[in-house]
Formats: sequence, C-alpha cells, structure tokens
Amino acid sequence: MELTDTCSSLKGKLLARARDAGMKFFSFFGYTTSRATEYDFVMRNIPSTARKILDVGSVGSLLPLKLAKKGYDVYSVDSREYHESHPNLTFVKGDILKSLLPEDFFDSVVCVSTLEHIGLGAYGDPEHENGDKLVVKEFGRILKEEGTLLLTAPFSGQYKVLPWMDSRERVYDYDRLRSLFEGWEIQLEEYYIPNKVKHWVKANRKEAEKQYGNYPQSNLVCLSLKKWRTRMKD
Repeated sequence: MELTDTCSSLKGKLLARARDAGMKFFSFFGYTTSRATEYDFVMRNIPSTARKILDVGSVGSLLPLKLAKKGYDVYSVDSREYHESHPNLTFVKGDILKSLLPEDFFDSVVCVSTLEHIGLGAYGDPEHENGDKLVVKEFGRILKEEGTLLLTAPFSGQYKVLPWMDSRERVYDYDRLRSLFEGWEIQLEEYYIPNKVKHWVKANRKEAEKQYGNYPQSNLVCLSLKKWRTRMKD
C-alpha cells in the first residue's frame, strides 16, 4: 500500500471512530445526530431473511463492521481504501459504477448519505453525468429479485445541487426521488428535521420540505425500497 493510501486509510479509521464516539456522547445527553438516525434506520429495517449485504461508500463508517459482527455476509465498496477488517467483511476498492459486482447477488444494499455524492467528484471519486441515475440502475442489477435498498439522503422541498467541501452534493425533493426510483416499491419512508444542533427528530414530509435555521441546506429522508424487476425499466 502506498503512503497516500496508508494516510487515507488512517484518516478514515479515525473519522469513523470519532463519529461513533460523537454519536454516543450526544446520545448520553439525549441528542440524536443525523448519522445516528441513519444508522438506526438501517438496523431497524434490514429484512430478517437478508444474508448478503452491500454497503456503498464505507470509508469513515463503522456500519459495515457492525453489520459483519451481527453475522451478516457484508461487502463494502468505496473508491478509497477501507479501514476495517472482519471474517464476515469483504472490501471491494473501486468505483461502484465499474465494480463488476455479480448480478442478482445481494439481499440488501445499504447507501447511507452517499447517493447525493455519486458522480460529482466528491472525495476524489470519478465524475459521471447523471451518476445517481446510473447507480440506481446498478443497485437494481446487483440486488436479488425483491431485494431491499436502504437509502438515506439530504431532502428539502426543492431539488438542488449545492457546493460541498471541494465538490458538490445533491439535495433531493420528492419528485426527483420518485423519478429516480420509478419501478421500485417504496416500502417505508421516514423524514427527519433538526430540532436543534445535533438533535434530529422525526417529521412528516411537509415539515421536511421546509428550511430550518439549524441546518439550512437540507433535512433527511430515509427510504426502504424493494426491487421489482418486472416493474423496472431496462
């Protein structure tokens, strides 16, 4: 492994542990961070029959490791080097759109705060026109029939692409999400808004379409979607 990869891996490992410690710290005082909300959604909604799970955009997250420790056969994919290892965890380094993952292979795909970045060059990732549309098609290819996609993303009343760090990120509205997932069944949709800094609370869609001063760019949507191949477009 080259020095740059080693530094990136160490940075990702430290970030994941700092994020995990932060969630526990704020939880002690009765606060729920946006990332804690997302992880809780995933853990609550993995189907009981799931065995093989793919986590997309794993660097900086302990979620794949937590899933592996629960006994799932976990794959993680990221263009950067992942920082954790476990007998139940397989890491695939590369672009999710060029990963050559097997077709009809996964029971569930987990995509936490990642869809909004795909194709926009974040974290040094490759740029793809309509990257989010392309990756949704890829999710459909690699999921088993009636497989489940657990997705979280920024949400507001209007679709927009905003500056983010050295790149950009998408903020989705309901119409854009329905267009992206045409042919999928939405099994569950949950929305969260910032009640105060570092404390997110459940809301309805109309509330999540508003803008709040605590975090002016967006709110949070969490979706459980089922793949139906016969209802999906080619």
